Amino acid sequence: MICENCGKNEATTVVKQTINGESRTLHLCSSCANSMMFGSFFPDFGINSLFSNSMTQPASTRARKVCDYCKTSLEEILETGKIGCAHCYETFSQDLARSIEKIHGKSVHTGKVPKSAKGTIKVKNLLTEYKMELNRLIAQEEFEKAAELRDKIKQLEQGEEKHD
Repeated sequence: MICENCGKNEATTVVKQTINGESRTLHLCSSCANSMMFGSFFPDFGINSLFSNSMTQPASTRARKVCDYCKTSLEEILETGKIGCAHCYETFSQDLARSIEKIHGKSVHTGKVPKSAKGTIKVKNLLTEYKMELNRLIAQEEFEKAAELRDKIKQLEQGEEKHD
């Protein structure tokens, strides 16, 4: 395949960009890929821009916030784009939520899971969905449907307790 940018060289790099669920694929030769990766093709892409655009706290406030477990500061995370440990997600959850959504499109894991955990995760997701629907039904005063859904939720929760 020929490079879609210069139209001269053979394409050796495939760049796929997904923004808000819309994907775009571009086949590039190595020289075009090198010149475009950090240039106009991704004008607002970069770890610093992803994190800094969504941060509303002043740098002095961010620098003081530190993970109790690994001692990584929020400022370090923003500079490197690397989370120190699993506890950092809890410590900095409010600070990083918008950035994670901006990078991944969601802040909840929706990818692959181990086969051994698949059933449990499906039940938890279903419970979350049912509880949201239950709140909606109650708000709309559809109490009969809400009661049926409440019973389904109880059954699922009892079944989940048996598996834990």
